[in-house]
Amino acid sequence: MFEIELGLIGNKKTFKFDLPHSGKKIGVMVSGGLDSAALYYLIKKFNIDNNKQNEIIPIIILREEGSKTHALNVVNYVDNIVNQTSSSIKQFDFNKQVQPHLEVILATNLSIRQFDNLYIGVIQTRPEHAIGITVYKPKETDKLTYPFADLDKSHIVDLISKLHQTKLFGLTISCDKGIDCKTCNGCRERAWGFDTMKIKYYKI
Repeated sequence: MFEIELGLIGNKKTFKFDLPHSGKKIGVMVSGGLDSAALYYLIKKFNIDNNKQNEIIPIIILREEGSKTHALNVVNYVDNIVNQTSSSIKQFDFNKQVQPHLEVILATNLSIRQFDNLYIGVIQTRPEHAIGITVYKPKETDKLTYPFADLDKSHIVDLISKLHQTKLFGLTISCDKGIDCKTCNGCRERAWGFDTMKIKYYKI
């Protein structure tokens, strides 16, 4: 069991994490953002350090704003530092036929039967960072797990820092437009997370 204290006074959370018994086929959604990058690293590292011997497969949703490039960079970086290349990478390309906030739901539905367990790095979204969008509400099942469901962006920034994986800050993207616009929901949430933890802000 992995356990760590995250956040500042007034917003502290005790985060606990574990993986299933050995030999499972586990899918992890990797979007190219901070949350999924932290989750992918945590799962790969924990799986190896605890000799779980699960097969970890990253799942990428291809998007125009650049998540394909960033997600693959995250996967390659994590695989390299844990010295374990992913046996395969599952990719979805909905080609604008699905609204962005529905892509995760559709990809989940299409993937769930292919894995023993599916992990998604959805976090708590503050109202001011969800203007004009439908907030994804996670519902866990025996196969579907959302380890970060009780955490917000500041907790994720803190987690990455405490795991000594700050390179993930520069490898990930949060901007909804992929240009570091500083005004979209993703940019403002990312900036809020870094500002809250008083950590240097990494663009995009």
